[in-house]
Amino acid sequence: MTVTWSPAAETAYLRYLSHLVGLNPTAALRAEREISSAAANLVDFPLAHREARWEGLREQVLHRWKKLIVYRVEAERILIVAFLDARQDLSAIDLDRDGWTA
Repeated sequence: MTVTWSPAAETAYLRYLSHLVGLNPTAALRAEREISSAAANLVDFPLAHREARWEGLREQVLHRWKKLIVYRVEAERILIVAFLDARQDLSAIDLDRDGWTA
């Protein structure tokens, strides 16, 4: 089993890291390590995180960074469909309509 990022999720993640680099390069490196590790751990523990507010998905909360990794467990992979800021109005997000899922 592998972890795959959707294009939209990967773009959001890279934008976040780029933003952090501008503020604090050390924090950006720590964020990259911790978020990458959290995503990689989904392979070993795909059901460890709560069911998401979106049907058929799960969400991993990254408290330190105030982010959510929203993912789908598939037969051969974990698909990360969204990388979201946990402080935004999540009820207003339609992952299918907003082009996150593929």
